[in-house]
Amino acid sequence: MNQGSSNKFDTLERSSDIEDRISELPNEIICYIFTFLNLKEIIKTKVLSHEWNERSIDMSNLVFDPTLINIDLVDDASLESIPLPQKYQFIEQVDQLLEIFNINQSASFTIWFPMGKQFTSHIDKWVNRAIIKECEKLDLELKFARIDDEPYNFPFHILLSSKKSHLKWLSLCECQVKPTREVVHRLNLLESLTLVYVSMEASDLEIILSSCLNLEFLHLIDCEVLTLLRIFNQDIMLKRLFVTPLIFVANIELSIPSLELFTFSGEIENFTISRMSQLKTVELSIEGTYPRGMGQLLDELSRNAPLLQTLFLSSHFDEFLSHAHNNNQTPKFNNLTHLELIAKGEYGWNVFIGILYKSPKLEVVVIEGYTPPIDDEPSWTNQQLVPTCISSSLKIVRFDEFKGQDFEVEMIEYIRFKRLFVTLVVFVANIELSIPSLELFTFDGVIENFTFSRMNQLKTVELYIEGTYPRVLFFMQFLSHAHNNNETPKFNNLTHLKLTPKGDYGWNVFIGILYKSPKLEVLVIEARSVSTRPTQIQHGQSCLSKCLAEELDRLAKVLSQENLDFKQTRDVVHDLTPTSPQQAFQSSSP
Repeated sequence: MNQGSSNKFDTLERSSDIEDRISELPNEIICYIFTFLNLKEIIKTKVLSHEWNERSIDMSNLVFDPTLINIDLVDDASLESIPLPQKYQFIEQVDQLLEIFNINQSASFTIWFPMGKQFTSHIDKWVNRAIIKECEKLDLELKFARIDDEPYNFPFHILLSSKKSHLKWLSLCECQVKPTREVVHRLNLLESLTLVYVSMEASDLEIILSSCLNLEFLHLIDCEVLTLLRIFNQDIMLKRLFVTPLIFVANIELSIPSLELFTFSGEIENFTISRMSQLKTVELSIEGTYPRGMGQLLDELSRNAPLLQTLFLSSHFDEFLSHAHNNNQTPKFNNLTHLELIAKGEYGWNVFIGILYKSPKLEVVVIEGYTPPIDDEPSWTNQQLVPTCISSSLKIVRFDEFKGQDFEVEMIEYIRFKRLFVTLVVFVANIELSIPSLELFTFDGVIENFTFSRMNQLKTVELYIEGTYPRVLFFMQFLSHAHNNNETPKFNNLTHLKLTPKGDYGWNVFIGILYKSPKLEVLVIEARSVSTRPTQIQHGQSCLSKCLAEELDRLAKVLSQENLDFKQTRDVVHDLTPTSPQQAFQSSSP
């Protein structure tokens, strides 16, 4: 007993002699360590000792949110119904913490709490402190404040309390904005402005933009009353503009030579642009139809945005687009390389083809939601009618709702692309491909027949076949290991194999592919099944194995051309769902 007490005393004595090296660190390093902690964790360090309690902590990123009063940020129900006493508790916590922490110059200051107009005096005090301390980032996230209060009015007059504002980043959520020219000019250093659920009119925004000429990023989300957006400013440095209106927008007129990216999502009546000489990316998600017509919108974009490289377009197309775009008289997207189209309505495919005619350098195409073409679509059997990009620059095509219809297959036949991604939404009876330039092919869906020919550049194949493949009944039949001889074609350059076999003969087929792949380096196999040979279908093995062997031989011929020097990884992936060995045998006839 005495010996144990002695050891405990010795341990305590030794621990008291341990040097507190953390406290000896320079204050700059300790403050940097604190940047990895939240406010609650920082407060706990203040009770470590008298020295730590007296230590002045400089903060570069102050975030005051509901966690200060133990409310979860993702619990919207709690955030919507915070009782008044808890709101005053939050105010008290913020005031106390601001007395503890020194706000650094260039700091970020965030209030994330549902507070409205009735708390104006408190919010004004915090904003004033941030301005006086020369904060560069101010974020007022007053989410859910309108449930039981009027929105807070941002105090532009506070900008007059300091010699100049150092704000470079301003974000307001659920506020009112009523700027005046006499005050807003103090925001001349502002580079980023985000307004979410902010009540403002077009004239208010015009006052801000005319004074903030260094603004590069403008994000307008669900701003009330803003039914007209007109920015004609040749001096502003704006590079990115995001607009998501809460209600219908009658008109958007833009003339911003410095703008590089424009994103719009909502319902609009008129969209006009001019002198957008630096615009490279446009994302338009238009609800319903565009009244002025898609042809006019595309012509205006191609004429006024000569450097446009990426176009995302989602709309309901109910207007026929003339294919006169194939001549040299209409403006073209001479630098467009990436197109993503969500085409809804009767003329979706028609508009898609029209854009192809206008885009001679297009390299990547993603299309979904289209409908079959109308009767007077041109036939590409006449080579002069084939869009230039189809036969020259197009490299990657992705059909997100490929149905295997004639007009889709016709387009694929004329493309000299390198990558083809096909995801089916319905059963497709037949896919026939002969694309010498193709390097990667991905398929996901139900298919009855695949036919490959002249694919001498094909390096990667990914096949995710739902159910069984009728031509060979993959993984439902025995595969003869006669592939071990030199008479059958082999995957002479296959180095990477990933196999997801399902069914009674998955392991057997896997071994068969190994026999055909003399240079295999990487192997991944999932859901392995045991090789079996049911007596019920032994008498049908010869015809079944011959059928599967012929199918693998045919694919191997495509991938094993003697004149190729493949350096990339090759994948052959099968993801198939079996029925039963008996059904497999019954559905095939010798």
